Amino acid sequence: MSVETNNWEELRRQARQLENEIDLKLVSFSKLGTSYGSPEFRNENSDTVPLLSSTNSDHMFETMALEIEQLLSKVRLYSFRCAYKSSSGLNRRTDLYLKEHEHLRNSEKMVDDQISIAVKTKEELLNQRLAMKAIQTKMTTLVNRFPIINSLIQRINLRKRRDSIILALVISACLVLFLMYSFH
Repeated sequence: MSVETNNWEELRRQARQLENEIDLKLVSFSKLGTSYGSPEFRNENSDTVPLLSSTNSDHMFETMALEIEQLLSKVRLYSFRCAYKSSSGLNRRTDLYLKEHEHLRNSEKMVDDQISIAVKTKEELLNQRLAMKAIQTKMTTLVNRFPIINSLIQRINLRKRRDSIILALVISACLVLFLMYSFH
């Protein structure tokens, strides 16, 4: 793995070096192109003079263009060769990265699904709360409107409490009797 990393770093360093050389050549090429428009290259009769007037300038132009083409072709053949050499390791790494990306995407999708379920549940609970509140409000309105219903509800609640107390006393008495019988 470290050999591939060192090889990759070496390739990146050489690519950066070639890129810098190409940038320098392009800047020189640009300066050469702007110097053609300068007054020292122009004659009084500029219509009859070709744009590239001197043979020395023609030679410099062709030389610089050739050098730039050579550097670009070197970058293309070098990148192809390096890609061919390290394709098996890079493909394996790329496959692992793609699998990891797929796992992350699936996890993100599941989390989004869970969040949407939680949001829907929250909305349903809020709707139920509003419905219960509306029912409670209507019941309160009915109780206040008809006091006889209120007294009836209070009597029902008292009988429920009384029945609960009686039932609890009967159960406890039976339990005590059962315990006494089992220990004698």
